[in-house]
Amino acid sequence: MKEDLSILIIDHNPDDLLFLVNSLNKLQTKDITPQLFVTDSLEKAQQALVDKTFDLIITDLFLPDSEGLDTFIELQERAVSIPIIIVGSSTDEELIRETIKLGAQDYLPKDDLTAELLSRMIHLAIERHRLHESLKALSFKDELTGLYNRRGFFTLLDQQISLSRRTKKGFFLFLVDLDYLKQINDTYGHLMGDQALIDMAQCLRASFRRHDIIGRIGGDEFAIIAIQASVENGDDIKKQMINRVQEYNSINDAPYHIAFSIGKAFYDGISDTPVNALVQQADKEMYEEKRISHSSPKL
Repeated sequence: MKEDLSILIIDHNPDDLLFLVNSLNKLQTKDITPQLFVTDSLEKAQQALVDKTFDLIITDLFLPDSEGLDTFIELQERAVSIPIIIVGSSTDEELIRETIKLGAQDYLPKDDLTAELLSRMIHLAIERHRLHESLKALSFKDELTGLYNRRGFFTLLDQQISLSRRTKKGFFLFLVDLDYLKQINDTYGHLMGDQALIDMAQCLRASFRRHDIIGRIGGDEFAIIAIQASVENGDDIKKQMINRVQEYNSINDAPYHIAFSIGKAFYDGISDTPVNALVQQADKEMYEEKRISHSSPKL
């Protein structure tokens, strides 16, 4: 059975692009059917990652609008769960080591590249990535909601701070508390309480972009990293979450309404603010909102 494989190719050299496309199209005769999306700049690639879902990225590191390790870091930030294969010059051994160290699946020299080698590396990269993701899911995913659990979320938060410092681009950390979960459990039972948690997770997924990071970090507590957000966008993101929950409550036939408290903290990508300080800032705002806005139960 053939498997569709959506591949993003990023290269501005016409000859190299033609070779990559022709080589990948030969995979039609093997066990996968490639669906190719070609672009020639980092900016276009980043937009493609917002608009589409890809199984693999093949990229040169030297593009008209980005060069070297910065290209990989920017792509990795937008494509946390997508394997990336680098094709480029074999002369810069330090660059090769750094990209592999940061998570690239392979670095293939263009001078030595053949269709057969490319095909083999794609299969290996995808299988290696799937194994890694499946093992990571065992320890990083919340079984009930499918979001990252506390361990997974804070591991990715540490990584995001490191990425943000390298790119000098900020992000928002949001903490969200599902209100009145105990009342839902006591009134309607724990199965209904579990459903309320699942509903809250679905509302969060609908409120954020595909490459943002969402986790359930406690019984009724959720956390979100809004990647590459500017400090001016915090209230707009919060308002979007409120609107999504209101839409859900207007059509949901469950015996309860979803209600939540939220706090936020912004990391600017420059300061040495530790993780616990960001969490404390968001936590303080969340509980202040809870104190002011949620004085009476609403099921």
